[in-house]
Amino acid sequence: MLATAAVAGLMKLWDSSLNLTWDVLGFMLLTAVAFASVQGALLRLLHLRAAAILGPMYLLAPAVAGTVPEMLNPTYRTLLWSWTPFRFSTEGLRSLLQGVPDAPDVRTGVIVLVSMAVAGLVVMVWPGRRQEPETPVETRELVSSGS
Repeated sequence: MLATAAVAGLMKLWDSSLNLTWDVLGFMLLTAVAFASVQGALLRLLHLRAAAILGPMYLLAPAVAGTVPEMLNPTYRTLLWSWTPFRFSTEGLRSLLQGVPDAPDVRTGVIVLVSMAVAGLVVMVWPGRRQEPETPVETRELVSSGS
């Protein structure tokens, strides 16, 4: 919620004429929850190796998603723009800021972001395997020799 409030405040500072309705703020909160839950799930599953996925995603995808698709090279449009989850949040937020809450971009964005949030939260709260504490080698030798 704090991140959404900070982004909304920066948006108002940038352009005070923006219409930040409850729909816009709710969509921004959903976006924050979706990306935070996916990031948390990847970190839980892959630990530090998740940086290999999160790094390029957070460095490349927003720049590509912020570009109008018709302005992109067709190769970039196919390889980057078509799969990035940032595209759905960007298109949905654009439609909401333009005052079109029933646009297909918003519906698709909500479906994708809710799916991301649910999948990420399920992975984060799913109980993991309990690992038995490993016994030192000396203890195993003593137990096996019967001493």
